[in-house]
Amino acid sequence: LIIPFPSLTTKQLSKLFRKVKKLKQPVWSQLALHELTYLGWNDGGNQKKYLVIPDHDRLIGIQGDLAPQTVKGVCAICQTIGNVALFMSTTKSSGLGPYTRNGNYICRDSNQCNRQLTDPQALADFLAVVRP
Repeated sequence: LIIPFPSLTTKQLSKLFRKVKKLKQPVWSQLALHELTYLGWNDGGNQKKYLVIPDHDRLIGIQGDLAPQTVKGVCAICQTIGNVALFMSTTKSSGLGPYTRNGNYICRDSNQCNRQLTDPQALADFLAVVRP
């Protein structure tokens, strides 16, 4: 059973990332949504990576810093060896406490990561790390 990634409009995508003033959107014509488990794209100018992950019948948008250097290692999402970069997201653990930075090494190329992803539990585990 293949459940395609839900189609999004640019307005819906902007709502997921409300704090981003100039959101660089992915090239929609190049995306095959029926092959995606999650949607991810890089903003090379700002060294940012954006992820849209389905979680219990809703979509979650995660923005993080992507390290410019690429190393050979294991991706936290697809659990395969490839070119990975450190992805760090900033979260506020409580309403009063300070911000914390959480992250892990993930594939720089989200399309390749989607093709290699066999177990969605690894994606759920990654989501628990970067968004507690």
